[in-house]
Amino acid sequence: MPTRRRPRPRGNALKRRAPRSRRWRTATEFLDSPPAVQQRWTSALSAIARMRTDGMSLRQAARASAIAPTMVIRLAKSALRKNASGRYAATKRDRLLRVLNVPSARGLHEIVTRDSRTASQLGAFNAAVQKYITTGDAHALKPFRKLRLFDARGRRIPLPTNLNKLNELGHAGQLSFESMYARTSR
Repeated sequence: MPTRRRPRPRGNALKRRAPRSRRWRTATEFLDSPPAVQQRWTSALSAIARMRTDGMSLRQAARASAIAPTMVIRLAKSALRKNASGRYAATKRDRLLRVLNVPSARGLHEIVTRDSRTASQLGAFNAAVQKYITTGDAHALKPFRKLRLFDARGRRIPLPTNLNKLNELGHAGQLSFESMYARTSR
């Protein structure tokens, strides 16, 4: 019996579709994806963060993060909502995966989190450590002494607030922050 040929798609169906956004569960899965995909994801997260902190529109935040607004919507739709006028606004909180660099007792350590609040607190901790390393002002580290944060697997994230240990790590050059976000490829 001869096989039937499928009809050839016409019009827009011929255009190659971009792959759907992928939800990574671990840092390894994220870091094993191509660098261009990782960069798009990081840019989309950056646009969402700009919308939250600076009050930018989606278009402004996407332009500042060097990504198309449609790509931000496609990758991070769960972090966006439409307001009454039909424009997108960032939600107060999201559950998108982030791989962040956080100081630990042995230098910088990669932490995976699925909570924007945890990511914000880790960013504030990084800023406090940087302020202490550069100026010697330990006042900004005080709120983090009793703070308990958890990663994507539910394990506690230890935040080193011992000034002697931070001095040791800082002088050894192990606490240089080019970016809070972890490396973008292995």
